[in-house]
Amino acid sequence: MRPWRVLPRATLVLLALAGVVLVVAGCAVLGDGPSETPRQRADRALGDIRESKDPEVRIRAAETLGDLKLPEAVDPLLQALRDPDPRVRRRVADALEQFEDAAPAIVPSLTAAAVAETNAPARVEMGWALKKLKAAPDTWVPAFRVGLADPDPLTRHNAAVGLVGQAPALDTFPPLFAEVGTPFGRGLTERPQSIVRRVVEQSNDRRLIPLLLDGLKTGNPSQRALAAQALGLLKPPPREAIAPLGAALRDPEVDVRTSAVYTLTRLGQQPNGGPGGTPAILGALKDPEPGVRKVAASAFRSMEAPPRSAIPVLIDTLRDENAEVRAEAAFGLMGFYSPPAREAVPALSAAFARDPDRQVRINAARALGLMGPVARDAVPALRTGLRDEDERIRAVAAEALQTIEPRR
Repeated sequence: MRPWRVLPRATLVLLALAGVVLVVAGCAVLGDGPSETPRQRADRALGDIRESKDPEVRIRAAETLGDLKLPEAVDPLLQALRDPDPRVRRRVADALEQFEDAAPAIVPSLTAAAVAETNAPARVEMGWALKKLKAAPDTWVPAFRVGLADPDPLTRHNAAVGLVGQAPALDTFPPLFAEVGTPFGRGLTERPQSIVRRVVEQSNDRRLIPLLLDGLKTGNPSQRALAAQALGLLKPPPREAIAPLGAALRDPEVDVRTSAVYTLTRLGQQPNGGPGGTPAILGALKDPEPGVRKVAASAFRSMEAPPRSAIPVLIDTLRDENAEVRAEAAFGLMGFYSPPAREAVPALSAAFARDPDRQVRINAARALGLMGPVARDAVPALRTGLRDEDERIRAVAAEALQTIEPRR
């Protein structure tokens, strides 16, 4: 069974109730006599898969034979690939993938069965069995391709996941992205978001850019947030995304706005990439959500060439009501090493001397130290910090003073 299958809630409840019944029944069996041995279970399953008229019984027989992994089960299972019920054929494929030692004998018959299979879910299961048995990709890729257009979401998902790394990202991205933020996608053991990010990052296929931009504009909230993130995974991030990402900073969803700021920051890390996204990031410093302001404030620390226009806005952000935002504003000012950073020295000195938050003071001292001699006006505040009761504050003050007034 594929690890990403999902079961409806009603099914889970029924299974739980069935488990209680089985426990009670099991107790009765134990009271009446010994339970079946593995050999007895195997013999019963071998008989059932060959002779039973009930497909449910044949399904359980296939599952039992897969669990027991007895070598003599291989031939009956291969014969059961021609079972008239596609549900049985699916379970038979699941069972066959357990017999890795018998792969040379299984793969030819299973490949032929997959080619002849007319039921897409069964064919996809056969593809997964071939993949697990380490068959050549040309034996299982066609089985997955058929499943990409199936109306059943689970079949589409299993087919798309099976093709990741073996088919163009343009083939696997659409069905996986369509699952994001849906009840089906939320019920998977591995969320489609992580798979989509892997597809984008590993393929670095720039043909995905229009699809991501469309998802950023028209998708559901989870899709919009993922599209904003994924655009930043491309190397280099696409400059044509700057305007749409800027527009996304007006999105009603916090996650979308936060993801947009992250990707605009990555664009700023590229040579000459900062100016295009700077106005949008500076606007995000006024976002009503502290988390968005926090990400925006730290953006300028990692930019290739942070613009001077950001300095006064970051200075103003040092007075933000949220301590984490103030700390990130000081962190952001660490990106400015040249003389223009001098205008931030008074605000950083005040933050170091008077801010009630420890991390704000630490980041302010670090920013001053990185500025070097241009931060000479901060020396009195930093020297006072040498007598602070907090050992960490004393340490960062001393480190800053060593770069501002290096000993000769």
